[in-house]
Amino acid sequence: MNGKQKINILTILVLLMSIALCRAEHGWELVGNLEMNCPVPRGLFFSSETEGWLGNAMRPIAHHTSNGGIDWEEHKLTNAVILDFYFINPDTGWFVGDSAEIKRTTNGGEEWTQQHFGLIDGLEFPVVLYDILFTSSNEGWAVGGYWIIDGGVFDRETYVGRLVLHTENCGVDWEIAFIESYRGDVNPDVGKPTKIAVSDSLVIVTLPIYPYSRSYSVLVSKDKGENWRISETPCDPYSIVSLGNETFIVGGFEEGRWQGDETSMVIKSENGGDDWDIVYSTNERERFSPYSISFMTDSIGWIGGTHYESFMLKTVDGGDTWNELFFEDSETHPKLVQFINETTGFAVFYKDIYEIDIYQFKDDNSIDHLKNTTSNLPESCSIDNTFPNPFNSRINIHVNATMPISKPKLLIYSLSGKVVRNLSPFNNNLNNHLIFIWDGKNQNGDNVAAASYFVEFVSFEKKSDCIPITFIK
Repeated sequence: MNGKQKINILTILVLLMSIALCRAEHGWELVGNLEMNCPVPRGLFFSSETEGWLGNAMRPIAHHTSNGGIDWEEHKLTNAVILDFYFINPDTGWFVGDSAEIKRTTNGGEEWTQQHFGLIDGLEFPVVLYDILFTSSNEGWAVGGYWIIDGGVFDRETYVGRLVLHTENCGVDWEIAFIESYRGDVNPDVGKPTKIAVSDSLVIVTLPIYPYSRSYSVLVSKDKGENWRISETPCDPYSIVSLGNETFIVGGFEEGRWQGDETSMVIKSENGGDDWDIVYSTNERERFSPYSISFMTDSIGWIGGTHYESFMLKTVDGGDTWNELFFEDSETHPKLVQFINETTGFAVFYKDIYEIDIYQFKDDNSIDHLKNTTSNLPESCSIDNTFPNPFNSRINIHVNATMPISKPKLLIYSLSGKVVRNLSPFNNNLNNHLIFIWDGKNQNGDNVAAASYFVEFVSFEKKSDCIPITFIK
């Protein structure tokens, strides 16, 4: 081996080590590869750290893994394309797709029982169901719609339909929660329901538009489907997730879509879709087009999409700010992302027209990261006092600053790294002195277990160190 060959080998080794180090920094690791002819992956869902399912919008084939995404098998579960999976546990799950098809399994996918197929009363054409979500073992939602377009443009021969389905008995019976069907010129807020988010009585459905429509909107119900209204959004909504009283949407704002003028956005609502704030945006369409969003805790979330540079967006402050994390392999694009718990997630990376890569995120040291967080706040802005500590009924947490603080909040973490409470200040930021009071209850109003917890102060500008406190009974 001559000197030049040694240098080339050394260069390759250094490059491979750099890629490995980069991936180690952001926590994602390549675990598997899946060959899919003309892949349009849809409905990524892992029901456990080993069992996962994936559909393909171009072919009536489902893909299943039983070893965490390393190996995949094809399954012919239906003659229709499968667009979404949802499991409430490793045994019980559903999928939806063409012709309003809904199927259910109770044995981990070994057998599937058809719950619905074909025309739905009130709609003139077979509906495509795009998304399914269950909030309990009994209650679930499914959304879909259709466009029948003559000649590729909207005119009086255009047929439009959209609906939301609801079940309260595991999908045995599906009731129509919302339905709309008409023929003729399309109104500005038309869109097929494609994604749904549910939090308590709040139900929000995305309505991505046809390129020539003139506004962006979501379908909102604040009484669990009894009444519905259209709410305008700053962007064309692609995907959605709700965390308590906060809802996040990823999408784009397009002016002359086919000319490439698009601004990608992450928007947030804290009042059930009445108002939306832009928390991230970029007008470099070729860099990023967001497609999916998933949170691993109440404070840490990820966004995947399609773009010419390989990166994902990540938040560590509950979605107030989003940062770009790059992958060295620019040939792949993290399109779908799903977290199954506080430490483990999976992502589908689109590679080319024949194959996709499967990545896994694994973080067993989430609380160590919280304990070792370096303060980004000025020295004059920190958690000043916690009293009494330990406590058995309530604790006062004081934060002092010599500068104004915007969007202040206090996060209470369990030892596993889960956010159990998100607190607003008790006072009105008098002289930049904030007081937070915690009564030992979680976000749902239930008493937490007697244990040690961590407190972190977060504002729009920065965040503090994590301070330990102890709750006793």
